[in-house]
Amino acid sequence: MGEAVLRRARVIVRLAGLEFESYIETPSYGVARQLLGRRILSKVNIALMGTSGVCCQLKIAEKSST
Repeated sequence: MGEAVLRRARVIVRLAGLEFESYIETPSYGVARQLLGRRILSKVNIALMGTSGVCCQLKIAEKSST
């Protein structure tokens, strides 16, 4: 398919109580979809729910002392 040429913008992300610098990328040609960067994905526990267009923050359940 070849290389994908992207446009990129630097952003400050405030998400799930965190704040950090990252990038938002979108293709220069063809269907313009914004891409969530690997840096953002590596910083938060998030579930992306495919065709429904929903995302959810995942929290680790605390162990019960039973």
